[in-house]
Amino acid sequence: MNASTVLDIRFGSSERRLRVIAGEILVQSGKEGGGRPLLVETPHGLATALGTRFSVRLDADGPTRVGVYEGAVRLAPVDGQRSLVLQAGQKSSFDRQNIAEPQPAREDSDAAWVDEVLVTRDKRLDDFLQELGRYSVHPLSCDDDVATLRLSGAYPLADIAKVLDNVAGLLSLQVQTVSRLWGCRAASYRLVRAGPQKIMGMG
Repeated sequence: MNASTVLDIRFGSSERRLRVIAGEILVQSGKEGGGRPLLVETPHGLATALGTRFSVRLDADGPTRVGVYEGAVRLAPVDGQRSLVLQAGQKSSFDRQNIAEPQPAREDSDAAWVDEVLVTRDKRLDDFLQELGRYSVHPLSCDDDVATLRLSGAYPLADIAKVLDNVAGLLSLQVQTVSRLWGCRAASYRLVRAGPQKIMGMG
């Protein structure tokens, strides 16, 4: 399971069901289920494993996203009129009614979080920080005037502060730290235009 994931597991005599309430999972499904289908449920519908390795992601304000790396997965929106079978090397997204056209999927980037690496390709800075924030205990943000800067790369998640320093150096920015207890403990990090470094205190 990825960071901030909430999962309900229900294995019964007729089926194996994983209900994703929030977050992201990587599923490996073989033939050891005794004939019981493996279903991954989100509020948007079902992803049925057909002997496979795949990921399912549910964000609070977006569709369900599925990437298939081995085998195949059938997508079925809860209120939709059709289903779609994704093959290995494909990914798609769906809401309660519609399924997006399949796109190429790569496990080494789409599911790199399994190896504690965040991979990004030509992503806006504010979107990158939102994604990185899933792995941080401190809120991450940036000023509006740098939000549209774009970056690519692979960033190990073991040290979030180091990731921020690397990104700041790459984009000629600086990390502004908001601290609690007058500098004793960081409360949040913000990327801003380079200038005199500031450490802001909170009571």
